[in-house]
Amino acid sequence: MAVAAALLLTTAGAVAQERPATEDGLRIAIFGDSGAGTPDQKAVARQMRRFRSDLRHVLLLGDNVYFTGQAKRFRAAFHDVYAPFLSAGPNGEPPVRFHSALGNHDVKGCEVSPDSEGRLAPDRDAYSWRAEGCDVEEQLADPAFGYAEGRRYYTVDLQDAEGRLLAEVYVLDAGTLPSEKHPDRLDPGQLAWLRESLQASHAREAQTGLDPWRIVTLHRPIRTPSAKGYVFGKGGHDEEDVLIQTLGSALVGPEMLGPDPKLQAEMRPMLEKGHVDVAFAGHNHFYARLLPDEFGVRHFVSGGGGIAVYEPVKSSAPVASGGGFHHFVTAVLTPERFEYCVIDSLGRIRDHGWWTHASGTAPDEPLSDADRRRVCGR
Repeated sequence: MAVAAALLLTTAGAVAQERPATEDGLRIAIFGDSGAGTPDQKAVARQMRRFRSDLRHVLLLGDNVYFTGQAKRFRAAFHDVYAPFLSAGPNGEPPVRFHSALGNHDVKGCEVSPDSEGRLAPDRDAYSWRAEGCDVEEQLADPAFGYAEGRRYYTVDLQDAEGRLLAEVYVLDAGTLPSEKHPDRLDPGQLAWLRESLQASHAREAQTGLDPWRIVTLHRPIRTPSAKGYVFGKGGHDEEDVLIQTLGSALVGPEMLGPDPKLQAEMRPMLEKGHVDVAFAGHNHFYARLLPDEFGVRHFVSGGGGIAVYEPVKSSAPVASGGGFHHFVTAVLTPERFEYCVIDSLGRIRDHGWWTHASGTAPDEPLSDADRRRVCGR
């Protein structure tokens, strides 16, 4: 089935169970490929302000500062656009906490810099200066971006108003993970950290009985439909970033962007063994929600935060919903349900749904009318 802009709303299914509108939940927002300072980025931020009263966290999926992550662009690409969220809200709401992942454009001026034993540090020392300038140190140190302890990969615990743990977010640095473009990048320290962190999470679950949502965020998608590649200024990635990908059994040339086999081979077993619920990624400048994989893991691509967008194209990826439009994802988390809504830069609802811990590989259910109004705001 071809993926087109018209493929906007969720799969059909049984009538969703309604939750009382007064029941508490934690609202978050998720998006990537935003930091361009463009009118489209500002339009997405304006739509996000509709939820300022109860929005508590933003998961930023990388390419936070185009085009080379330079510190002189932080204000125009990030601080000015998100100023209404970085300070207290108009009715005394607390500042929204951003939790960022590094994208390829955030480290465009950097070289990966292993130590004498071939290891990569968990912080700024993993990167070194390149000719055009490497400002990743400044981004990791800027508290507004939310890198925990200045680390390029880290964990965030999300709690509700009563202090209950609702979700654990595992933020990854995809640029140092293996890929078709960089097959020699293994970053064993990051992979060991993720594996051990997930094991510790399940040990806590066994002791406490709490089963939080386990969310992975990173820039390069683990599962994604393919996309047409363009030159920046005309709608997409520059040729330097285009990977040679496999699409089904066919080798696809550099005009396409799609799933990365090496990244999949490394990460998918880890997500399955760690019982990760959902992975959010950017990099491809469109929206795509894939059907749950054979392990019940959900995958979203949300790369429409502000830079020029393009369309996903037909591929082997089982896409439930998608299209080339600027957007953000807002989600409301409770212990029982993960509810989400995708809103574009004009305020239109493009996708919505929910699942539970017991949903497994079943397709997501659409929100009921009452739940849609509560989660989507209309």
